[in-house]
Amino acid sequence: MRTFKIATLYQISFIACCILILAIIYFVASGLKPCPMCLLQQLGLICLTVISFIAMIHKPKSTGVRVYSFLLGLIALVTALIAAKQIWMQYHPEQYIGSCQAGVDTLFHNLPFLGFVKSLLHSAPGCETVDWRFLGLSMAGYSFIFFIVFSAIHFWQFLFFLPASQFSHLKNQERKDHKDGRLY
Repeated sequence: MRTFKIATLYQISFIACCILILAIIYFVASGLKPCPMCLLQQLGLICLTVISFIAMIHKPKSTGVRVYSFLLGLIALVTALIAAKQIWMQYHPEQYIGSCQAGVDTLFHNLPFLGFVKSLLHSAPGCETVDWRFLGLSMAGYSFIFFIVFSAIHFWQFLFFLPASQFSHLKNQERKDHKDGRLY
C-alpha cells in the first residue's frame, strides 16, 4: 500500500488549515458574523492546525505517525459531523427558526461547558440561515467537504502507514520475486 510522505503530509495539512484560517479572517473582516456552529467548526480547524504544526515539527516515527493521523482524522471527522448538522439545519430551517433566543455569550456564562456545547448542537440560533453561497454550496458545505477529505487522508495514513524499513523490505521482496519470475 502506498502512503504519503510524512513530512509532506503534515506540511500540506498545516498550510491548508492556515489558508482556511486566512479565509475565515477575510470573511469576518468583510462583515459576515459566524454562528455558534461555525464557531465550533473554527475551533476544530484551530485544533487541526495546532496538531498539524506539532506533528510537522516533531517528525514522528511509526507509532507517532499513527497517533497524529488518528487524532487529526478524528477531530476532522467530528468537525465534519458538525458541518453536516449545520447543512441539515440550512435545508430544514422551519424546524430551527427561533429555537434558541439566547445569545452565545449568555449560554456560555449560564451553562456548564458540556451543557453549552450540547445547546449549540441542538438549538443554535442563526445557524439555519445562509449568508454566503458559492456555486450553490454554503460555507458549511465547503467546510464539510474539506473536513471529510482531511479526515479520509489521515485515516488512510493511520490504517496503512508502513515505516520506511518495512516499506523497503517489501520493495526488495517484490524485486526478488520479479527476478525469480513469481508474479502475484
